[in-house]
Amino acid sequence: MRESMMHIIGYHGTKKDNAQNIIRNGFDISKCTPRNDHWLGSGIYFFTDSEFACWWASIRSTNGAVIQCDIKCDDTNYLDLDIIKNRMKFDMKCKEYRCTYNMKYDSVEVLRSTLVDLYKKEFNYFVVSKFFTEIGQSFFRYNPLHKKLKNVLPVLQRQVCVSECSLISNMRCIKGGINVNERNGKGSI
Repeated sequence: MRESMMHIIGYHGTKKDNAQNIIRNGFDISKCTPRNDHWLGSGIYFFTDSEFACWWASIRSTNGAVIQCDIKCDDTNYLDLDIIKNRMKFDMKCKEYRCTYNMKYDSVEVLRSTLVDLYKKEFNYFVVSKFFTEIGQSFFRYNPLHKKLKNVLPVLQRQVCVSECSLISNMRCIKGGINVNERNGKGSI
């Protein structure tokens, strides 16, 4: 029996030069900047709201771009950390990892990234998502409406981390002036 499929539309903010290469050749996990403070471990990051991807692209470069993609995988390879039972299982396993590996880190960001990577590897998760409230003040400068709303309700951003490039398809640039047909060699940039 076939597993049910998960589908997310994701928005990846990056520099225009990077976006051109991604549209032509697809994502390449080996080109991801290795960082030990990623929110959801190692992988390619997406927002589920294009505004956040635009904001991210704007702080990464004065010449940013946003790529919209489809992210699809079997439900068994998708971890949604906003579902309570998933979060409880993850939290329990993190306690075990910390004891087993005697983990001590200088920052919670490094610890979180390491724990998520261990969990993804053990349970074969290729896509992980989570809503976060922590957002840089530069987002509120980027979008004044959110600055006003921030005091009423927290602004949530859903991040998606993909660690298997074959799960990403239908890439198209929605900001940054890259012609979608460029991947097929028919368009211009």
